Amino acid sequence: AGWGCMLRSGQMMLAQALLHHHLRRDWRLRPDAPPPRWYGLILKLFEDDPSAMFSIHKIAQGGVQCQRQVGQWFGPDTVCRVLKNIWTAQEG
Repeated sequence: AGWGCMLRSGQMMLAQALLHHHLRRDWRLRPDAPPPRWYGLILKLFEDDPSAMFSIHKIAQGGVQCQRQVGQWFGPDTVCRVLKNIWTAQEG
């Protein structure tokens, strides 16, 4: 138990960075207005679906390259390296 907290923290930090980059720091989700297109695109990257780019499934599996088995605790450095590896693998 407790091994997924760093994975989720990494997801949240990366999602926040992408939101700040694409929607700017002062943007807020408003109940009286539809969200911008970028908001939905960024959310899809983090869905709990193995096909999503930064799903918890892909992050856990990506840990194998960093000598972490699925279910094993990730430190901050490990989750950052895994997220970077996923990002660069998608770039091509």
